[in-house]
Amino acid sequence: MSVVVSKRTPSQFEAIHNIAIMRCEFETLLLRNFGLKNSDEIIRKKYNPTLDDEAKFEYINSQLIGEKKYISDLLRSVAHNITMAQNIHAINIYEYNERRIYQDRAICICSSIKSELQYIMTFYNVDVNKLIPYQDMIDNQINLIKDWRKSDNKLKNRLERQEKHKKNIKSYLHCIKQKFLSFIHFIKSVCSNLVLKVVNFVFKQ
Repeated sequence: MSVVVSKRTPSQFEAIHNIAIMRCEFETLLLRNFGLKNSDEIIRKKYNPTLDDEAKFEYINSQLIGEKKYISDLLRSVAHNITMAQNIHAINIYEYNERRIYQDRAICICSSIKSELQYIMTFYNVDVNKLIPYQDMIDNQINLIKDWRKSDNKLKNRLERQEKHKKNIKSYLHCIKQKFLSFIHFIKSVCSNLVLKVVNFVFKQ
């Protein structure tokens, strides 16, 4: 169930808005090969100075292409999980937990992106200063999702009270039912004894 616009929290709005901006910023970074001005030259210098092994060069270069696609896929997955979370208007604990799972996944994937950026800085000798702003973007996105989760705690407390109230009502109704059944059994027993007494009285006459 979608969340009514008026009931969306500021953190929720910010998390949704920020991931859209972040994806655009990262696409620009990916188009620039993570800031590598001449990736071919860097790869050749670091991994094949003699230039006699084209297979190695092609492999390392394909790794760079694969990294760009992988990060793009991770960003898409973050956006997907945030969208799924914001489209769940939890009316019970089960739905709340489902929404929380999507939020947690988004945070974990953001951490994976940070890890990939660290790997790229190390593997391709990328200038740290060029990727720090992007790591800051991810940290900001993680904090926005965490704030969103924190604001959801009020919802969790309310849903837990509702669940407890439902259980109390259910327990109360079950108790009433048991007492009613016991009363019916008692009435049947009394009626049965009464009938027997009447029958015995009649036959004695």
